[in-house]
Amino acid sequence: MVETLRSLRDEYASESLCLVLGEDAFAGLDHWQQWRQLPELAHLVVMSRPGHAPEFSGPVGELVASRRVEDTAELRRRAAGALLFCPVTALAISATAIRAMLGRGQSPRYLLPDAVLESIRQQGLYG
Repeated sequence: MVETLRSLRDEYASESLCLVLGEDAFAGLDHWQQWRQLPELAHLVVMSRPGHAPEFSGPVGELVASRRVEDTAELRRRAAGALLFCPVTALAISATAIRAMLGRGQSPRYLLPDAVLESIRQQGLYG
């Protein structure tokens, strides 16, 4: 992840970049390779369940305490370094199930944005 973000940062030096993570992935961030470099390369946007306020401790808790912002405008003000929690409504959509549907020739319409579905069709993925 760090190498990918470094490459993007080289290409988009002053642009605001965001790494979007699920809450579970974020909770284990301190187990990722070179994870402390991530906020230097991009903002971290954590998708969280509405009404759910997890308690983060240890190094991840320190990251939350030092970098959390409440407003998306903060993400536009600088190129990297902020941490934003973004509540989303959880849907029972499985990427594995969607790939299986596509493999069987079934349509996952309404489970994916139209642009994503069109890209999958154009590239002949999962068929």
